[in-house]
Amino acid sequence: MVHPRTHEGLRMSEPRRDASLTTTASTQTLNTGEVTVDLRRDWRDWLPDGAPEPQLITRDELIEWLADNGINLPTRTLESWHRQGVLPYPVRRKHGETVKALYPTWFITAIKHLRDSQDRGLSLDKIKPLMRMDALNSIQWRDPTDDLKEEARRALTAYARAYVRRWGGGREVGGIIVQITDGLGNPNSTIAEFDFPVVPDADNPS
Repeated sequence: MVHPRTHEGLRMSEPRRDASLTTTASTQTLNTGEVTVDLRRDWRDWLPDGAPEPQLITRDELIEWLADNGINLPTRTLESWHRQGVLPYPVRRKHGETVKALYPTWFITAIKHLRDSQDRGLSLDKIKPLMRMDALNSIQWRDPTDDLKEEARRALTAYARAYVRRWGGGREVGGIIVQITDGLGNPNSTIAEFDFPVVPDADNPS
């Protein structure tokens, strides 16, 4: 039975009756007559929901970078790691004029880590969970407070400029520091201070 999964914006809840499933040693695809969907687990399956998409490189770029850093990686070795589940498969997307296998840049760190672990005598079964940790550690989450900080920066800049015009003799605002304290007036140890660069002054550009 083919389980539903989302792929490139396509939600497949039930395969069509005329759909055909093709499996080989290295490929498993579902041909619905309209689109061919890769059913192998690629690197997106290793990331949690909502994780931003990482920067992507081609297989040739991956192997070239590794070679420049003293790591020889034959293509057949990389494909073997895919089949054994040590590393996930790439995604295949149009890149330039052709469709190519694309890897996240964290593969570079993961493969270096993998080789170092092999040199220390670890088996691939022991290395597998380390590769997943490399994937998770690579995620660069967007700070959900960034938009609020930008709104605060603009509001505080306007307030500071109005204050300086009234009390500061017309001097320009150089910066804004906001300190957060608890109910007793003590600075919060986790987010004690924000240093806001001021919004450029449209009337007096620097």
